Amino acid sequence: MTEYVIEKGVPLAATTHGGRDSKTGLLARMDLGDSFVVKTRQEAELFRNCARGAGMKIASRKVDGGTRIWRVA
Repeated sequence: MTEYVIEKGVPLAATTHGGRDSKTGLLARMDLGDSFVVKTRQEAELFRNCARGAGMKIASRKVDGGTRIWRVA
């Protein structure tokens, strides 16, 4: 059986692969009315889920080149 060592005081490393934390961080840096464009529907869905999980509200609309996402609350 594998023995696991529990460690205290180890800081959580920042994500470097574009995970949920980096998406939530991007949304948190936005002012109300700010927007950006994502290229795929999957990216837009990830941002919607992250915003919902963080208690933020966004709006999205299809535009030329992808989907534009606005922070609305």
